[in-house]
Amino acid sequence: MERKINRMPSMWEDRFLTLMAVNDKLVLGGSIALHILNIIKYDFKNRTPDLDFSLIEALTEDELSVLIDFFNLSIQRSASDYNDTDGTPQPINISNVLERELILLETAIPMGIHLIEGEWDEYKEKYYKVDFFNKDYLEKRDWFELDYFGTPIKLTHPSIIFAAKMKYATDNRVGKQYKHFQDIKNINWDNYFPIVKSIQPHYSIDALIKDKNGNHPYTLEKYKFDIGIADIVDINDKLPF
Repeated sequence: MERKINRMPSMWEDRFLTLMAVNDKLVLGGSIALHILNIIKYDFKNRTPDLDFSLIEALTEDELSVLIDFFNLSIQRSASDYNDTDGTPQPINISNVLERELILLETAIPMGIHLIEGEWDEYKEKYYKVDFFNKDYLEKRDWFELDYFGTPIKLTHPSIIFAAKMKYATDNRVGKQYKHFQDIKNINWDNYFPIVKSIQPHYSIDALIKDKNGNHPYTLEKYKFDIGIADIVDINDKLPF
């Protein structure tokens, strides 16, 4: 069976590719990554995705500010961003935002735009959300490089995405629980196992150093997705690994 990656709708493709071009610490995850890998089919007609990113290391204040300003985004406020007495919005401190486990950004809504039918319908095509998972930073084994139609991008390993989705899908304290449960139900297992088999380590050789046996040491550079391996994996022979 030939397995091909999915191409995102151009509106979403332009957004995540540009974000990742501006900052190479971003690793695409969530339902969008699973859709690209053809592990789930995302219903763009009836759902609006967030752009979920993990990080390989912490963002700096300057880096977060550049993302906000360049893409005309704003920081979604938390309860602590409002005055305890009268509920008025307080100034947001970037350094405090960088201490959050989840950094939530959204398209900045211009002054005078109200969420009423006429104005919002005109504006909603420009609106999207970006999430940065800022608690645990990904190690080399947790992400891989994929050739996305000629552009190399970083994707979170599907097992890590599923671990998070399973947690959210089975925890009634979590918002949007239903959508995560549906994603888990809709996993294409015929594609999943060959896909993860195709994520392979790539090493470099240090030609200037030898060990006591005269061998040059190998260093793990990164993991890469090789769709050719996925094409030859027989699902009937390889469950689960």
